[in-house]
Amino acid sequence: NMLRLATRRALRATFVAQKASTFAVRTMCAADAGWVDDVWRRLGKETGEPASMAEATREQLAVAKKEQEESGEAQLSNDAASAGFSIEKSPGESLVTMKKEMVGETMVVSFHVDDVQPAVDADGEEKEGALMAVNFTVAISKGADSPQLFFECLANNAELHVRRVALEEEEGADKEDAYGGPLFAEMDGQWQFSCFSYLAERGIDDNFANFVCEYAAETECGEYARWLGRLDAFLAKESRADACSQRRPQCKDGAMRAKAQHHWR
Repeated sequence: NMLRLATRRALRATFVAQKASTFAVRTMCAADAGWVDDVWRRLGKETGEPASMAEATREQLAVAKKEQEESGEAQLSNDAASAGFSIEKSPGESLVTMKKEMVGETMVVSFHVDDVQPAVDADGEEKEGALMAVNFTVAISKGADSPQLFFECLANNAELHVRRVALEEEEGADKEDAYGGPLFAEMDGQWQFSCFSYLAERGIDDNFANFVCEYAAETECGEYARWLGRLDAFLAKESRADACSQRRPQCKDGAMRAKAQHHWR
């Protein structure tokens, strides 16, 4: 799943000779090199003719729909429900909200399925392979009169990273000038360990980080297909409009000729 998302974000471009046109294909799965070559041939690489945007979109939409058929999003949603999380996401939006009610606490996890970056190692260098990382926020509240405790986290492939711990601004404080707390990496090692334990007790651990990455990948596939479908519909209208504009002068000329013939009779 993460391989498909990372490779699909890559753009394969070529300059078409004589027409100085640039065309890019967004691949769904780099492992399926045969599919890539087949699409590239059908889009005119061998003939030197660039495909239209409508043709290229239809090709991508067909592959995206096939990927959707193999989606594991439903199973992931069931796994989240088994862990006590409810998931909220509106079609066409990238925001995912996961909510979990506990004794005296409410925890809300939020992330965007398109807020994806390459996974990094301990030194901050990008890891080899199509690994991904997703930013997410954990907000914990203890009732209406309690401030929220925020954890800014990173699901780094299958590893949980914490970047910052912050409390909601005090009443009356300027949000722009409020102190947000120190960077997590600058805190005492034992205190950092206690934070990971605090989160783990609430189900936020390496396994949850892996879930966020997988769910983001699967959900982004669905949104990608939805976006392609809307784009395909838009371009189809444009194609019909072009066809009508090409036919219209012919009809007009024909009507004028018929009128002229009737006049000379």
